[in-house]
Amino acid sequence: MPLNIWKRGPCRKHIARLEALLKARIPGPDSGDVAVPADAEFAKHLEECRGCREALEAGELAGVLLRETRNPEGGPGGFFAARVTARIVAEEQRHLAEADLWRPMEVLAKKLVWASALLLLVLSSVVYEMKPGRSTMARAQESVSDRFPEPVPQSADEDEVLVSLAERGR
Repeated sequence: MPLNIWKRGPCRKHIARLEALLKARIPGPDSGDVAVPADAEFAKHLEECRGCREALEAGELAGVLLRETRNPEGGPGGFFAARVTARIVAEEQRHLAEADLWRPMEVLAKKLVWASALLLLVLSSVVYEMKPGRSTMARAQESVSDRFPEPVPQSADEDEVLVSLAERGR
């Protein structure tokens, strides 16, 4: 059964007194500093209110249980440390094995990148040298008729077409 004296109106004003009474009943170095509430109203309330009595008993029981608990007796032991160390060594070996697998591929990839860069440089210089060299003076003297020749005049007669074809073939 949950003890909820916070919600009850008459019990709320006695919470501080309940806590002081619990601290006074705890054997320890700070129990002498707490004054035991000797209020007649509080004593009467404890006799009448079952919830506050149960809260006081639960607090005393919790204090007893907490005082009887033991502190841990040392660390996790040598077996734990040995197991963790072995696991760390195994993980490091696994990472090294994976690195050994990929290392030749990394070296090959680096060599391939350098060879590709060198080949690209050589090919680009060859293409640059193969570019037809024209001077700016030659371009200036070039006329429109040199670039675009005059179209061959169309003949109106079929015989003229045959004659012109025959003359070109010679």
